Amino acid sequence: YAIKNILPIVTQQYPSHKIITQFNDKLPEILIDRDKFQQIIMNLVENACKYSNPNTDITVKTDFSEGNYNYISIKVKDFGVEIKDEDKTKIFEKFSRIDNPLTRGVQGSGLGLFITKSLVEKMNGKIFVESANGETIFEVLMPICDIENQARAKCSQKH
Repeated sequence: YAIKNILPIVTQQYPSHKIITQFNDKLPEILIDRDKFQQIIMNLVENACKYSNPNTDITVKTDFSEGNYNYISIKVKDFGVEIKDEDKTKIFEKFSRIDNPLTRGVQGSGLGLFITKSLVEKMNGKIFVESANGETIFEVLMPICDIENQARAKCSQKH
């Protein structure tokens, strides 16, 4: 499972954070490019560690998407930098960074979430962010690997 391979690396880089996993082990396969998917997960979990308060938990959860069983949901939750409503679309733009005390101490180019969103969309997925009361959740929806999605992916690769 691609996510499980990433977490030990991030845990080693950010030992002050505890990464809690809540995986639904009965999920079907998803249609992904494994390397690109690992890059997506690495970026989201690293960001959760970088932009949250020290010694807080990061939760990574997988399940069916609520209300749409054609997608698998991957959620990364942290407690740190709250993203204001007006910044929720900006953070996915090239060279965008939120200015607040926690982000000022972290080096970054403002490209991580732009690249993450691009990779998600290239695999026909979707990405969302919710942030309130000091809690931020990034959710990635990836299409399940059914016959219809496999055929669509093969057709799009030919063009």
